[in-house]
Amino acid sequence: MTVCHSYEWNYNGQRLNTSNPTSAKHYAAQNASVDGALYLKTRSKSTQGYYQCRAVNVAGVAMSNVSFVQEAGTITKLATLNWSLVAA
Repeated sequence: MTVCHSYEWNYNGQRLNTSNPTSAKHYAAQNASVDGALYLKTRSKSTQGYYQCRAVNVAGVAMSNVSFVQEAGTITKLATLNWSLVAA
């Protein structure tokens, strides 16, 4: 098994910067270097949309399936499952 060197999340097709203070109110990327999971602290109109994770390592690049999150509820964990290889 090859270790992943980096994970990044896209929100509605745009890179999501979880370290941005505005984004930090809604998102947490805990253990991002381990499993790449993204946590939505709240689900609202500002977090409703399409999410996709991109993982990169020496073997290439993989993209997760796109997940749609609707408004409502509490903390949601978007796991990095269902990968497809996009480049080697």
